[in-house]
Amino acid sequence: CHLTHFDFIATRLLPCSQIDAPVQKFTGNHDEGGAPGAGDYLTVALHAFTHYVGVFSCGNLLLCDLQGMRDKFGTMCLIDPQSHS
Repeated sequence: CHLTHFDFIATRLLPCSQIDAPVQKFTGNHDEGGAPGAGDYLTVALHAFTHYVGVFSCGNLLLCDLQGMRDKFGTMCLIDPQSHS
């Protein structure tokens, strides 16, 4: 077996102090069927993307457990997404 990279599972340390923003959940079973809040375009976009993946894969792939936190530049970084086939 030949590996092209020696390090292949690596991530930068995520902020984890009390002053850091909490992890924001975008999908889950706590609000199944619930609509995102008004003006929450990121959640709407992520829900649309999960729907697109399901349709594009003919129902063979499901994205779930989408959650993330903003980095120091304000960019949302998704962490630990799940996919099921």
